[in-house]
Amino acid sequence: MKDIKAKLHHLLTVAAPWTAVGFVLALFLWPCASPIDVFLSLVCDVGRAEILRRPSPDGVVDAVLIRVNPGAMSSYWYHLYVLPRGQAPGKKDHPVFVAKRLLYDHYEWERPHHLLVRYREANIFAFRNLWSWRNEENLEKSYLVEIRLEPSVPGPHYLTAEGNLR
Repeated sequence: MKDIKAKLHHLLTVAAPWTAVGFVLALFLWPCASPIDVFLSLVCDVGRAEILRRPSPDGVVDAVLIRVNPGAMSSYWYHLYVLPRGQAPGKKDHPVFVAKRLLYDHYEWERPHHLLVRYREANIFAFRNLWSWRNEENLEKSYLVEIRLEPSVPGPHYLTAEGNLR
């Protein structure tokens, strides 16, 4: 009988309050992406599939779109990488664009060093407008890519047509 009282006391004083806190947090955070949801999309994937690979016009780099399935508790995430030609995303590579609910997306190279990402609807969680790569064989040679999102207000590019910063 003493064990049952101790277990009941533990349940009511320790477990129940944490369960209530978890329920309230889930209730308020469910409609939007929580930090846990974003974390799961980056590290805890059930499956990853490359769904698009577009080489740059000069053939040096690829734009690679990966669809990440974080499991039953979240919808698909989409990670866009810019990588040296033919390379698959590795643990050290970081996406330049991370979104959920990506609809009617289109990726095109306007010219070398300039990648345009078009979408009709997206829940964007991360975006980097500049990507750089340093060639290990020729350390003086680097490659820069500017990534633009549309719909957006048209504006000047940060890179010249030759791929240099303005």
